[in-house]
Amino acid sequence: SAWVLRGLPLLLLLLAFTCCSAQTTITVDDPNWFFSPLNWYMGPGSEFAQAANPGAYFKISFLGSGDLTLNLALGSTGIGYSSPYMTVGWTLDYHPQQSVQLTTSLVNLTLASQIGFGNHTLYFYIKNSLQSGDRWIVPQCAIRLTGLTLSENTVTMPTVLLPNRLLVYFDSIGEGVETLGTAGGSDLTDNDAQVTWADSIAFALGAELGLVAWGAQGYTVPGNGNVPQLLTPDDQSSSASAYAWLDSTHPRLFSSVQIDYILCGHGTNDGLRGANTTQVTESAYAWIKAMRAIYPDAFIIFQIPFGGFELQALTAAYEEYISQTQDKRIVFLDLGDEASTGLSSFINGGTWVSADGIHPLAW
Repeated sequence: SAWVLRGLPLLLLLLAFTCCSAQTTITVDDPNWFFSPLNWYMGPGSEFAQAANPGAYFKISFLGSGDLTLNLALGSTGIGYSSPYMTVGWTLDYHPQQSVQLTTSLVNLTLASQIGFGNHTLYFYIKNSLQSGDRWIVPQCAIRLTGLTLSENTVTMPTVLLPNRLLVYFDSIGEGVETLGTAGGSDLTDNDAQVTWADSIAFALGAELGLVAWGAQGYTVPGNGNVPQLLTPDDQSSSASAYAWLDSTHPRLFSSVQIDYILCGHGTNDGLRGANTTQVTESAYAWIKAMRAIYPDAFIIFQIPFGGFELQALTAAYEEYISQTQDKRIVFLDLGDEASTGLSSFINGGTWVSADGIHPLAW
């Protein structure tokens, strides 16, 4: 009456025993580990991957089982705070999203326990972070990961990706500020970078998204967390032109990825903070020129912000560029008065489309 196992049943049983006794770590340079374009700094020797932008994400597919753990390097590296400073979210095999708030005490983040042997896909992203934290100089308000730990038998597989790549520059609207909550709430409860206009555009274009969005930033005004303004025409340093840098130390490696679409939705904070309109025009014009020089074939979407801020200055920048180049791969996107309704000024109690009169609710 003894059981006899042969072939596939025996193999699966052996794998089940093996996965409980040994582990393997997938390093961040694994060719099947996809990181959102132009969001991540890969450390020396690809020892770690680091990002500060809310909306930065990764995808990875694998064949394996057991506990799934994300290995972090915080605290001693200068990354992070002892109190919650960032929310990350993830989904395994497209099941309901889970999330956790990061602190420097978190070293190994368990993403799933005892998953069954088979093909799996993990999606992980930065949901939000404290706008008051340092997002630029160190940056402290960031995540640094060193690998994924699973069973010994785990092997990665090519991840299914969307065909195009979209790079988006935005402010708190792109960052997802107040998309979930009420005005005056916490960044860690009310903000979500995955439910914004940028994410909707990426979906419509069939594109993997590189989201570069900093609250309070504009063409000519700095963002929260020590982030400089988007672009200073005569100063491309990390203290003056954030568009070309991941943080104060690491340049954005544009040559590392081919971008198909580029969108810029800045202008709101320039308008709200009374920026010089001539300087807005000059900075916006310089941004268009810079993007076209970096990506000659990309389609550029030059957008007027929802509240209609800096319409005159941005129109002048676009018309000046077109008059000199006759570029056929750029579009001027003005969503008009209808899109501005309820999004043009701070209002106590908000509006039907916004918690505070400026930031749209979740798309």
